[in-house]
Amino acid sequence: MSKSRREDALMGKLLDLVRKQFQRVTPGDDHPANSYRATDCLMSGLAIFVLKFPSMLRFDDARDEPMLCDNLRQLFRVERVPTDSTLRRRLDAIDPNVVHRALRTRFGWLLRYRHLECFRMADGALPLALDGTGYYTSTKGPCKQCLAQKTHGGKIRYRHGTLSAVVVHPDVKQVVPAAVEALAMDNAYENDDTRALAASRHEYERATKIELQEEVEIRQEHIQKTQ
Repeated sequence: MSKSRREDALMGKLLDLVRKQFQRVTPGDDHPANSYRATDCLMSGLAIFVLKFPSMLRFDDARDEPMLCDNLRQLFRVERVPTDSTLRRRLDAIDPNVVHRALRTRFGWLLRYRHLECFRMADGALPLALDGTGYYTSTKGPCKQCLAQKTHGGKIRYRHGTLSAVVVHPDVKQVVPAAVEALAMDNAYENDDTRALAASRHEYERATKIELQEEVEIRQEHIQKTQ
């Protein structure tokens, strides 16, 4: 089998694994009143990242194009492609643990069948890069999930952010997403500690790995928790 066909087969297998986890939504998430199935919305959201669309709006503009429709139907097995507004509304109502389970299942399958061996270092460790990023900020009233950050001028700025983990290697161009966790007030005591506290509960702590973090200084309590 050629390399391209092996890669296509691997992609198909991983998408099937993820889709099976997405099909485990609760009855409330997939109520008959919703014209678009939760699985179609979740797989469409995944397609936005896999096909590298810059935004949901750009995906919405292209959703009637024949090539995209074929990819969504054959590769992602999406029966009905949701609109931008429908996609946002449905995904907001779905428990994030559905996505977490899908990531764990896919990552575990890659480990079990040794698809990550090219990422291992000489001592057998998997380099796991952790990085926090923000995707929303405002000075207006916060929601329950907002992080609060005091600016140099004394104002309070509210933001949403995530901690992402990917498997990397200096000799491999590709990276493998391992997990993502929302940073919220329930996993943060202070702004400076949010990433460290979220990382200390990372689902992949038991895997042999090297952590590569953006911060120059790592909190002592974080080091102790991840040893």
